[in-house]
Amino acid sequence: MTVGPGIGGGRSIPPAAELGASTDRSPSPPAHQPLPAPPWPPPEPTHKPLTTSKPPSTLTIPNPLATYTAPTATNLLTASELLTTNSLTASDPRMTSQPLTASKPLTAGTVLTALALGALIGLLVGGVAGLVAALLTVPVATVALHRQESPQTQRDRERIAADLPFAADLMTACLLAGRPVSSATETAAEAVGGPLGQRLTWVSTQLRLGADPEPTWATLSDDPGTRGLARAMSRAAQTGAPVADVLTRLADDARDAARASALAAARRVGVKAVAPLGLCFLPAFVLLGIVPVVAGLASTIALP
Repeated sequence: MTVGPGIGGGRSIPPAAELGASTDRSPSPPAHQPLPAPPWPPPEPTHKPLTTSKPPSTLTIPNPLATYTAPTATNLLTASELLTTNSLTASDPRMTSQPLTASKPLTAGTVLTALALGALIGLLVGGVAGLVAALLTVPVATVALHRQESPQTQRDRERIAADLPFAADLMTACLLAGRPVSSATETAAEAVGGPLGQRLTWVSTQLRLGADPEPTWATLSDDPGTRGLARAMSRAAQTGAPVADVLTRLADDARDAARASALAAARRVGVKAVAPLGLCFLPAFVLLGIVPVVAGLASTIALP
């Protein structure tokens, strides 16, 4: 088939059959061949699967020293404070987890004294009545001697009453300066010392270790000397009242109580001082004033 010269310059176009035969010259696909078998055993992978990988934080063993932080003044105790607390606990049996709830133990000396007193009363009365009196005297004397304060306990109570106003004022000043209750209690304990300082040291240690303030302060209510402080601080912790105001009122009340106690002691001293003088003048008064009158009356009555 030819095309005119006006179109394509007289080139010839092959027929469609020849065109299809000329264009369909791709090689025939080769025959099917089996794939080679994979090697066995399979080679180990060069990397671990993602499903078995673990975060680096769980694969490494943490170093305890790496997470250590220096102790601060609000959350941890220093070594010296721990030693101080341990020494207080060892020296004072009341400075344990329950410092003042333990009752006074019954000693053998108290029982022996009560038995001796009962035996003495039984011998003085004599007979069946003396035996009954002795049996009744022994338990009564045991209870009375057991409840009696020892000289050391009395001295501690008097010193606590004398140091309490100063300790309350010092705690108030620390609180107004912005320090926490535990730090103010510790400062007051170091300043006053003695039995009150030991009790305040125990309280500050418990507070810094995270103990509940209300039951911690309430533990001191069993001691007559610190009962007012314990009740005031427990009430403040329970109601949320300003602790500085509570301590100010406590210091004023403690001073008033100390002043009243001093006046009562002064009156007792006056009475005790007059008693020996009365005992000295009483025999002279009897001999010089009463005996002559009685003798005169007796002579008048005896005469006819």
